[in-house]
Amino acid sequence: MMSKKQKIISKHFVVSAIIFVVLIIDQITKFLIRTNFEPYASKKILSFFSLTYLRNTGISFGLLKGANTLFLIISILIFGFFMYIYLKRKKYPIQFGLIFAGTLGNLIDRFFLGYVVDFIDFHYWPVFNIADSAISIGMIWLLIILIKNNEDLF
Repeated sequence: MMSKKQKIISKHFVVSAIIFVVLIIDQITKFLIRTNFEPYASKKILSFFSLTYLRNTGISFGLLKGANTLFLIISILIFGFFMYIYLKRKKYPIQFGLIFAGTLGNLIDRFFLGYVVDFIDFHYWPVFNIADSAISIGMIWLLIILIKNNEDLF
């Protein structure tokens, strides 16, 4: 039987491992797109899927373009908010790990490039990236669990 301290360490390991793996995949895929595509270039892979290199200075789905600095600050605040909640609750390490990894992946882009690299293009949906997917999956999964367990975030 694991002690309370061992369980917490185990959860922190899970969060750290998820952040590491997702962040590496996110940054490698973005690097490959940046080095193999010109901005706004697109390569059709399947009839419904392309790789399309976009430089997003806005938020999700390219909204509010040109406000990179504002969204850099907002992203840091959101990251801090979710970190506070996770450390306070010490629950749902997979879901929070995905949220943290995605947020960090896009923060790295905003800070070092001045934009977020988007490239996954299903033609019927705005172009996005691995970090966006991690955030979305983590948030939806967390909300489903909270609703199912009749819990609030705090």
